[in-house]
Order: sequence, then C-alpha cells, then structure tokens
Amino acid sequence: MAAAMGCGSVSLWGPGVMERFKPPGDRHIGVRKDYPCIPCVTWNRLGEFPGCPYDRKCYKAITAAEVAAHCSRLMATIARPSTGGVPRSRKIC
Repeated sequence: MAAAMGCGSVSLWGPGVMERFKPPGDRHIGVRKDYPCIPCVTWNRLGEFPGCPYDRKCYKAITAAEVAAHCSRLMATIARPSTGGVPRSRKIC
C-alpha cells in the first residue's frame, strides 16, 4: 500500500520470495536473513504455514535494531535534497 501511495517502506521477509513481491526501487527496503531454506519449501500457496523444521529462524533472526537502522536509512534518503538543491519529496507516510 505504501508503494501505491508513493511512500517509502521497510518490509520484513521470512519464507516468502522477496525478490518477487517487494516493491522495486531504493525507497523500498526488504529486510530478511538469507537461509538456504528460503523460499520455504513447506509453505503452501494459501499462505498457511505448517510447522517449520527450523523454528522459523528466518523471522526470529531479524532484530528490532536492524529494522530501526533500515528505517533511519530510508528516512535519511528521503530527506536528502536532490541535485540542484530542489528538495525531493519528503513523503514517508
């Protein structure tokens, strides 16, 4: 929804295919851990997750500090003026 409104976003990814579903561009940051089980081979297409043999480490390994750092990076990028001194859109939403 953020991408549709022209806003930047930080999204958290576990077993899904981030490269397919994350909005493109540098204003949309996907956070995930790269484990060999991603994309999840036990995830069905209805979005239901059966028991994970790895205790969902793909989600649990993402820290709040890591997400906060990505959010700060996104906000700094959006607030930085573009070439020519004309401010870029500061729309964060």
